[in-house]
Amino acid sequence: MARPYSFGACLSRKNLRGRKFLITFAAMKRFALILLAVAAVCAAAPARVLPLPQVPASVASAQGRADYALAHYWDALTAADVTASGGRDIERSLLTFLELLPQGTPQGRRAAAVRLLEKAAAVPPMPDVLADLTERYLWDPESPRCDLDTYLLLAEPMQHFPTGDKAAALRLSERVRLLIPNRPGSKAVDFTMTLPDGSTHRLGDLQGKPLTLIFYDPGCGSCVKALKELASRPGRVVAVCLDAEPPQWRKFIENYPAEWLHGLVSDTEDAESSIYSKYFLDRVPAVLMLGADGTVLRRSWVNLPDADGTEN
Repeated sequence: MARPYSFGACLSRKNLRGRKFLITFAAMKRFALILLAVAAVCAAAPARVLPLPQVPASVASAQGRADYALAHYWDALTAADVTASGGRDIERSLLTFLELLPQGTPQGRRAAAVRLLEKAAAVPPMPDVLADLTERYLWDPESPRCDLDTYLLLAEPMQHFPTGDKAAALRLSERVRLLIPNRPGSKAVDFTMTLPDGSTHRLGDLQGKPLTLIFYDPGCGSCVKALKELASRPGRVVAVCLDAEPPQWRKFIENYPAEWLHGLVSDTEDAESSIYSKYFLDRVPAVLMLGADGTVLRRSWVNLPDADGTEN
């Protein structure tokens, strides 16, 4: 049985076998409250913590103010900021940035990531520090801040950082390769699943209405919790079981809505056709919200996304 992590995900059986592995703005009030809270933390912290940008009064909308703050957050970064207090100050600054990041528009978040990496490249100690902090906070499944899409947002351009650690560079590139398929905004990769009656069905044949796609392991406690929560929600669900024996799987799905599309996929040694090469399934449950045209709206390995794409 996979061991549940404290934040609510399990390692998939594939992982255990040693295989590789919108935000909608609530309102200006919410963003202002976050800024005030962050400002309070910064005010109590050492002086080397990066100050929050002063947003011009001419930027009136909540989205515009959030994007401006993100775009200019790292403007004052110097080498001294990276090394002060043994790196604790830059760590605190990055955590503040990560708190603000969901408030930006998709374009604003991408621009902020590019700006961060441009500044990091110009401050010699920063690339290695940034790589370490993003791995620790955004990749590590034990981290309460684990967010693989935010990790991808930063890691994809980080591949181009010069580094003397070739092993770390290869590891980063492999993770990016695994996470790029099915990223939000892309079409969900098609695959074939076996239905309870023994027939097969393709995900691509289900377009026309939005749906929630969940990959799970019956032996994972967090997966069972996620399935039960999905059962309490309206909407179309495609529940895909990974690597279970068909008789045990058919018995397991008796506990869940019959109107769901229940599917079973088994691993294969053919890397090209393996479901694990099409979707990042080293951590389960893996949940994707798909639009009517099959576009990935949101994905998560931690919490179930709400209908608007945010995580609950």
